[in-house]
Amino acid sequence: MAGQHLPVSLLLAAGGSPDAQAGGEAVRKGRRRAPAKDGGDQAGPSMRDSILAVATELFTLNGFRGTSFADIAQILNITTTNIHYHFKNKQGLAAEALDRYAARVSEHFLRIWRDEQSSLAAKIEATIEFNRASYYRFNQEGQPGRVWSLLTRFAGDSEVVSDGIRQRIAQFRAEVLAAVEFALGLAVRQGELRAGLPQAELARMLSYAFAYAGEIARDSGGFAAVEANYRVLLDTLLRAHGSKPRAAVRRRAG
Repeated sequence: MAGQHLPVSLLLAAGGSPDAQAGGEAVRKGRRRAPAKDGGDQAGPSMRDSILAVATELFTLNGFRGTSFADIAQILNITTTNIHYHFKNKQGLAAEALDRYAARVSEHFLRIWRDEQSSLAAKIEATIEFNRASYYRFNQEGQPGRVWSLLTRFAGDSEVVSDGIRQRIAQFRAEVLAAVEFALGLAVRQGELRAGLPQAELARMLSYAFAYAGEIARDSGGFAAVEANYRVLLDTLLRAHGSKPRAAVRRRAG
């Protein structure tokens, strides 16, 4: 199977459930996993959750076209019939995997950008660290630039995935945009930014930095370009619209 030698990150952003961690470990080591219990209990995840966990990993690593029920069945040591019992077809499995994944990422992102106690700079730093952790779960073997997000992967597979998947990606991006716009409005109300700024346009610019971070890393060959993009955007925003004079942007060494 194509993805068995690759590194693992089943839950890109928001930690990992036992089923995701166990399924991902099986993918990483290129071995079969003992079948999960169909009902699910404290001793292990349900079969449905195990299938979703491994599918999320393989879809992210190999794309929609490059992932099959046979690949998933081999990792879980089950038959493809078992997968069909829980998911009628690959589009249905992909849609549910994406929905769960997008919900986790959205929850984490909204927690950062709707925090009324943190500054814009702190929100950017938290977002960078969020992306960094996600990136390095998939880029640990000297081959930088791999896609680390199921959202990015399926956006690139838009011509072969279902309308429902495309709509879920659009919904996620709308959630990100709304959270960033809220944060900019909050920054104005709290005196961090001056009133009268082009809030909708700036929110779109910042939300694109997050939505397309995967493409930036892939096309540049590493995470450094993602971090630089965030920092330049923040510096430009504060220089143009900040309520206080802005020192030159500082770049991290390394």
